[in-house]
Amino acid sequence: MSGDDAFDLVTNFHKEVTPIFARYGGFIDKYIGDSIMAIFPDKPEEAMKAALDLLTHFYSNHLSPLCSEIQLGIGIHYGQMTLGVIGSEERMENTVIGDAVNTAARMQSLSQKFGADLIVSNEVLSGGRFENETFHLRSLGTLAVKGKRERTTIQEVFFVKDGEHSAKLETRNLFEQGVVFYEAGQFAQAGQLFGNALAITPDDTAAQAFYASCNNGGTQILTSK
Repeated sequence: MSGDDAFDLVTNFHKEVTPIFARYGGFIDKYIGDSIMAIFPDKPEEAMKAALDLLTHFYSNHLSPLCSEIQLGIGIHYGQMTLGVIGSEERMENTVIGDAVNTAARMQSLSQKFGADLIVSNEVLSGGRFENETFHLRSLGTLAVKGKRERTTIQEVFFVKDGEHSAKLETRNLFEQGVVFYEAGQFAQAGQLFGNALAITPDDTAAQAFYASCNNGGTQILTSK
């Protein structure tokens, strides 16, 4: 795409999806290039609902013919933050600062590595597995974020919208068992399980990433840099 075409696509995307955040009690903190940082001050479930609405809207109403080539990646975390004004007299802006912000950003970046539409923490899910006939969850293990002692349990939310995602549901137990072995440092066993899953779902990006890591001696892909 040319710079102008990319700019128009991002602008149209922002216009289309911005009302979704307000619909669920959220507000946009800032636009970061083609990314949106949003805050939901009431309930974490509202952020989850907004993300699912956004994904459904995007994939069912392509904003341009090129949208079929584009995948969204969302990360949602719940925790305490400080909201305030930063900057200097020449330039100031409102923003939020805190571990929860860094964790959410790390989860969003993992969505690209794993080819996931949406990654959420157990803090958002309140320890439950909220599923229906449209979307399902599978564990991605625990994420270690630099500067934090506690690890955060994260899960992928995937839609059963085509054959690939239906196969993800079929291989979920294999995948999650592989994650358990992976986090225990038993990379040979984990690699075998991820390989078995890939035999059924060869395009599963997350399984590919874990499988490659196992073959490289268990490079920790769930630890922030």
